[in-house]
Amino acid sequence: MVNDAEPWGTMFERDARLWEQEVVELFLDPDGDGKNYPELEVTPHNVVVDLLIPAPRSGAGTAAEWDIQGLQTAVGKHAGGWTVEMAISWKSLEAGGVTRASKSGDRWRVGLYRIERPGGSEVFEKVTQLRKRLDTASEKETKSIESEIETLTAGRQFLAWSPTRVERGFHDPERFGIVEFVLKP
Repeated sequence: MVNDAEPWGTMFERDARLWEQEVVELFLDPDGDGKNYPELEVTPHNVVVDLLIPAPRSGAGTAAEWDIQGLQTAVGKHAGGWTVEMAISWKSLEAGGVTRASKSGDRWRVGLYRIERPGGSEVFEKVTQLRKRLDTASEKETKSIESEIETLTAGRQFLAWSPTRVERGFHDPERFGIVEFVLKP
């Protein structure tokens, strides 16, 4: 469940740069090698980006060319925020190192994240325009623009289920949490 009084998003195409807005993110590294791990993101409008990350900090490259087969997502909205559900088939994760359905005792590295960007699309558009102005701004203008961007983005939050290192952000497979599969009694 995401606590968010004003969930928003302006991107509605699959594989758009959803991480620039409000999303819930899931990273899966079943074999724990830190390579070829799926990243799935879902917005409050149930828009999805699915990436296969070759390695952290390797650049986007071909990550967006991968499409997870059979992914099902659902978003529910309620007074306090929104929820995300994902159904992922085992077979769709072969590129990420999954060769079979999990069994009791299997342990996977998993990253769960949330990006909160207060202010909605209005603040997003202002920040986007300010960043464009940076390309041609003088040194004095740059400082003023950067200060305005900092003010506009002050309330944003990057929330993680497991500790990450600032210099690596969410793409830190060594710091993904561990999920252990168990049999239900």
